[in-house]
Amino acid sequence: MQTSKKALLISVSISSLVILFAFIYYKRLNSSEDPRVLDAKIEYMKFPKLVSENKFDDALAIIEQTEKKFLATPGYENSFELALFYNDKASVYITRVETQYLKKSKLIGDKKKLKGNLEAYLAAARRNLEKALAIQNKWAKWVRGQTKEGLRRYLAAIYNKENIAFDNYDVIVIKKRRIEDILKSSEESNRRLSVIYTNLGIVERYVGNPKKSMEYYQKAISLWKDNHVAKNNLNILQGKPLEKRNIIKQLFPDKR
Repeated sequence: MQTSKKALLISVSISSLVILFAFIYYKRLNSSEDPRVLDAKIEYMKFPKLVSENKFDDALAIIEQTEKKFLATPGYENSFELALFYNDKASVYITRVETQYLKKSKLIGDKKKLKGNLEAYLAAARRNLEKALAIQNKWAKWVRGQTKEGLRRYLAAIYNKENIAFDNYDVIVIKKRRIEDILKSSEESNRRLSVIYTNLGIVERYVGNPKKSMEYYQKAISLWKDNHVAKNNLNILQGKPLEKRNIIKQLFPDKR
C-alpha cells in the first residue's frame, strides 16, 4: 500500500480551523470581530506553521489555549468551533504517526509495530475525533432550527451595551457578525463532518481495520462529494489509481 503523505493529504484536517480564521487579517480584523476571542483567533494563526515544522507539542498547546478561551467565553461554550478544535487536535496526532512512523516503515496496520507513543497518538486522535463528531452533530441539529430573529433573541443577553467587554465597540455589528457565522456554520456542517469521518478512516486504517476505514471514507464522500482526500484514501484501500483534480476543482471545490 502507498503511504506517502502526498496521497494521504492530512493537511485537509489540520487546517480546518485555520481556514475558518485565516481571513481575519484580510477582511475581518475590524469592529465586527468579537473582541473577547479575537486574540485567541490571532494566536491560532501560528498553528499551521508549528505543524509544518513538526513542533507538535507547541501546536497542541495553541489548540488547548484557544479551546480554553472559547469555553470560558459566554456564547461559545457549546459552539461549532469546539468541534473544529478537537478535529485539528486529532490531526496533529495523525501527523505525528505519519512523520514519526510511516517514514520509517512501509507497513500499515501491523499491530505489533504500533507500540508506545504510536498507540497513544492513534488513541488520542480517535478520542478527539469522537468528541468532534458528537459536538458537530449536536450543533448541526440545534442550528438547523434557528432563524436570524431567534438568534438575535438568544444572543441578546450576551451582546448588549451593558456588557463591559464591548466598551468602545459597536455591539450591534458584532452580534450581527456572530449570527452570520452561526448560520454559515449550518451550511458548512456536512463538509466539516466529512473531514472528521475522513480522519476517522485514516486512524482505522493505521490500526489495521481496513473495513471500518472504508466505511468512514464512504460516509465522508456521501456528505461531501468533492472530498478528494477521502476519495483517494478509499482508492488506496481498493488498489485503484489516485484521482487527480483539474485546476478548476482545486480552486473551487464543491462544498455541499
